Amino acid sequence: MKNTYIAIEILEEGKYIAEVLKIRPSDNLLNKLQIDGLVHANICDTKKAALKVANFWNECSQKNGNYKFGNEHLFTPIVI
Repeated sequence: MKNTYIAIEILEEGKYIAEVLKIRPSDNLLNKLQIDGLVHANICDTKKAALKVANFWNECSQKNGNYKFGNEHLFTPIVI
């Protein structure tokens, strides 16, 4: 079976960061989603699609002044 990718958004100290969560077929989904500050989790068809969603969320947070790393740097979402 193939892996599933979930775009996630986390709220930390009043600021948002979006990343991609890799789910293997043998992973327990409830355990993987027990992330402090998790506010959104969208299942995507591919890793590329999940990265696109996470990047969009980061861009929106940055434009709204709510991005964890400020307005100067926009980091590429990581797969965790």
